Amino acid sequence: MNSKLAFGEDIDLLLRLATVLQSKILLCISAAAGVFFILALIPLLLLKRNQKKLGNKTALKKKDLWKKCLMVCVWSSVGLAVAAAVGIGQSAAAMQQITTPEHQSLV
Repeated sequence: MNSKLAFGEDIDLLLRLATVLQSKILLCISAAAGVFFILALIPLLLLKRNQKKLGNKTALKKKDLWKKCLMVCVWSSVGLAVAAAVGIGQSAAAMQQITTPEHQSLV
């Protein structure tokens, strides 16, 4: 009887941990991905503006700089978005596994 209570408490702890993970941590990662995507608009606009004056060498150097900044922001956004999506999928699958009827019958 005592081991069943401990197992039920473990499930409750895991469910609370998964809820916190999904509602707070992964939400912040998704928000950071959005911020990086919005920040990518700044180098994109500057790159577009800089392409109009391709006559001198400093314009070419600035073009390369803005292109690198754009790629860093966009790929950071993509990486964070993928990490958040995988994290949400994994925690949802874990919660589904924990709350199956076979596990609940033990409690």
